[in-house]
Amino acid sequence: MLLSKPLDGELISGYSGRLRVLNGYANMKRTWRALSDFHKKPMYLTHLLAMSAQLDIVDITLNHSLLPYRRCSTPTVTYFIDEFKNPNYIDYNIFRTSGINPGFCRNCIQQDLSKHGYSYWRREHQVPGIDWCPEHEEPLQRTSDPNAFENLPIDFLNSQNFATEQIEQRPEAGSLVDRYIKISLALINNPIPILGRSNIRKLREYVEQLDAGIDFIHNKNGVPISTLVAERYPRNWLKRLCPDFETRRDNVWFDPIDNSLITGAYTEMFILFVTMLFDNDDDALGFFKNRTRLDQLESVHYHNHKPSSVKRKY
Repeated sequence: MLLSKPLDGELISGYSGRLRVLNGYANMKRTWRALSDFHKKPMYLTHLLAMSAQLDIVDITLNHSLLPYRRCSTPTVTYFIDEFKNPNYIDYNIFRTSGINPGFCRNCIQQDLSKHGYSYWRREHQVPGIDWCPEHEEPLQRTSDPNAFENLPIDFLNSQNFATEQIEQRPEAGSLVDRYIKISLALINNPIPILGRSNIRKLREYVEQLDAGIDFIHNKNGVPISTLVAERYPRNWLKRLCPDFETRRDNVWFDPIDNSLITGAYTEMFILFVTMLFDNDDDALGFFKNRTRLDQLESVHYHNHKPSSVKRKY
């Protein structure tokens, strides 16, 4: 069986599909069976790919899946890493993507063909909210094929199976969308997990200090976070990020973000609020990297109040 190491930033689902194409197997089921026979013992799928890639489970998870992005609300590093020891958990979660249509960049495909002789699926193109290639600054193309990752991006270059998404102009530097993208890329490109929720108590106390009339526990005593998000972000971009945005009245969309400082929230909802809260990229990124001193920040986007002069010890 022909094996190949995953390329820089290659999505693990795309890597497994590339092994299928490389060996000419008809489907992924046949590919998994061949990998198991090659390594001479039945194993979980993630372990088979890790052995094929000559990487350990932690490396292949952190560098080739969306888990570092999706699990930024993990309480501790220990908990995050220990999850990898559960083969049922890791096999179920490592292949999960973001629910958006698989994306690719035409320029990346041409670059890959020149450098490698084939194209591959980049995980940064599969992050919700990123509609432009970070390297080439070109709008991403998306396919609605549910089995796209079992093939190569070039197979869809001239396909009629495009998702009908109208992408507006690239977000301006310094805009909330631009900051959201920077945070998302930092989440998947950081060598260790970035733990946003480890700072959640500090963030909640900081919002309470601001006394800005924000209803962050969804108890109707102030302006809901979802209302602020709907007012601050471009509507079309928000609809692509949160397809249920239009059904806010049915509690489908706003409950997760309005409760994001109390209970677990979708990654997208959590980043939306943190992005909006801080005045600059450094403070917003610093929060996720546990570097922001929340009691020393002096302003936020949606009001003119200053933090309380009472200093808290964290």
